[in-house]
Amino acid sequence: MFVNTSYLQQIYDDPKQFKRLVQGVARNLRRIRKNTPFDALAFTGTSGAAMAYPLSMLMDIPLICVRKSTVGTHSMKVVEGSSQIDVRTYMIIDDFTSSGDTIKAIMRKINKLGKPVHVRDSRVPAEMKCVGVALYSSNEYMLSGLEGIPKNLDYHFVCPKPMRN
Repeated sequence: MFVNTSYLQQIYDDPKQFKRLVQGVARNLRRIRKNTPFDALAFTGTSGAAMAYPLSMLMDIPLICVRKSTVGTHSMKVVEGSSQIDVRTYMIIDDFTSSGDTIKAIMRKINKLGKPVHVRDSRVPAEMKCVGVALYSSNEYMLSGLEGIPKNLDYHFVCPKPMRN
């Protein structure tokens, strides 16, 4: 049986194409990071995880996993991250945004639970700041529903240009 999810199709179809996509997204994120520094990548769901894990490895950057639900998982934590790294800022990685609900949920859960990672030499957790959203879908039209997305964030299309539709 073959299941098709159009917005993740580039990941499922061809491992070589997926590798090029990840490498291109990493290149673009490094460029963005020069002007907008961030200490970690935050993600939720399958589409966020599909890109976050390989990016973490390529960029040597910690991750913050925000679960949509703890039901049916092996963890009771809604927000998980490294306890050994000094993280004060993060960039959200996702495929696209349509209503802004996922972005708002990630930010709300991180803020609600406090800082999920330890700040060295500090016993009081610092508030973490979201510095932007990186969208890796090859279709820039996937940024829709603009009325619902947080306006105080920068949105970056990080899919390499040759892969865009």
